[in-house]
Amino acid sequence: MIPSARTSASRSRLRWIPTVAQIGSVWLIGLVVTPFVYGALLIAALSGNYAVMLIPAAAMILGLYVVGSLTPAASPMTVARGRRLLWSITVCLAGSAGWWAGLWVLAQPSASMPQNWPGILGGLPYALVAGVLMVRWTGLISLVLSGVLVIGGVFLVQKGRAEREATALAERVAPVRDLIYMIDIPGHREAGRDSSWIVASFEPVDTTGVKVWQERTISLAATRGTLSACGGQTLAVAFGRDEEPACLREGPGLWYLTGKIPKPKWGCPCGLHQYLRQDGGVLVSGGASDAVPREVLRRAVLQARHATEADLRRLATPGGQ
Repeated sequence: MIPSARTSASRSRLRWIPTVAQIGSVWLIGLVVTPFVYGALLIAALSGNYAVMLIPAAAMILGLYVVGSLTPAASPMTVARGRRLLWSITVCLAGSAGWWAGLWVLAQPSASMPQNWPGILGGLPYALVAGVLMVRWTGLISLVLSGVLVIGGVFLVQKGRAEREATALAERVAPVRDLIYMIDIPGHREAGRDSSWIVASFEPVDTTGVKVWQERTISLAATRGTLSACGGQTLAVAFGRDEEPACLREGPGLWYLTGKIPKPKWGCPCGLHQYLRQDGGVLVSGGASDAVPREVLRRAVLQARHATEADLRRLATPGGQ
């Protein structure tokens, strides 16, 4: 019984030799041939003759056919001579697709390009394809590894895109980051902002009581500076302004301005009012016509807050304003 068991174990180990030899040889071919792809691609780009790309492809298919001939027992597709060429072409095409996909993924900002790519790792896609074309555990393991690499690649691509968007957003708002404010006004919705996102307008959700366009629109804005006295302020809202408004200091860092459109050319001769709040080195202003209750305007200015990263991402999204 003991000699028989040893013989069975020895035969089991021997069955893995063609499998390991085929996968290792395919990996080696990918390692040797893929560096020449760079040269062929460069020549094709300079000359415009992309037929030169067929040279490394033909060399790889020939090499794979030789490997399949030397290790026929490793895969059902290399046992028969007639299917061996199909196996070689399949490994070449699918492996090349995986190689280019891996190169693209590793070129993302969120991925660190290994110094030995497309060297040692360059043969990996071809070895995985050869493994998938095998039977039982070898094919299953190769399929699982391929799936893991695909999921990892998608994650890196998504991460790279998110990092690029975050960087672009940070660069865009950096000059005015401290001037972008957000506020939720009951009964109103944000209708839009200017290109800098500093000036925002809020329209009533229910417009049945609106008699004149924008008479109940609230304007929110911010400017750098400090205010110690009321004199010299301009009251500006969505549809009009008063250069010489009356000003009342309500408390520390809070002022209330009132006025009207001197000679309205359209709309109504409505009264105007506005609140100013000192927030550090920034003056936050909220104004509207007197159709908007004073308390609503006051509460809006007092509750205005700096935009969060989530707010900025929403503003940057098309249609997010």
